[in-house]
Amino acid sequence: MGKRGPKPQPTNILLLKGNPGKRPLNDIEPMPPDTSIPDPPSFLDKYAKEEWFEVCNSLHAMGTLTKIDKAVLAAYCDSYSLWRRCNEQLQKIKDPLKAITDTSSGGNSYHSVLVGTANTAKRETIQYADKLGMSAGARRSLGRVSEGGKGKDKWRGLLNAGK
Repeated sequence: MGKRGPKPQPTNILLLKGNPGKRPLNDIEPMPPDTSIPDPPSFLDKYAKEEWFEVCNSLHAMGTLTKIDKAVLAAYCDSYSLWRRCNEQLQKIKDPLKAITDTSSGGNSYHSVLVGTANTAKRETIQYADKLGMSAGARRSLGRVSEGGKGKDKWRGLLNAGK
């Protein structure tokens, strides 16, 4: 089995970062032709659609969202909605201990299915958010991004300054 390194990053992400490795960019990489904000899929529920509209404008302004990203964004919004709905159900349970534990027919306590589902949805939401550049770490790796997706490289010109 060959050595595995980090996954290759799309050219537009490398450009936003200022091409830190200074490797040649892929000039034949397929680029999505349409950069408009996609409509949400009809299967998303109310909370997922609210989140869709909440994040779409920001992602589009950063230059990291096109219609081709629709499935990842839909998965993020769907996971977010499930996480939110689970938390709402947990808040309705007045006894905090009963909210986080269930009891089997044999009398054994175990974590609530609702808590497990909420935790899984939360992890998935964070993973999808990271893939979409919505976490602090993901944005830090993109560098400073201004409206229209044009990044500002703080090191630009430094290497050639002495020439």
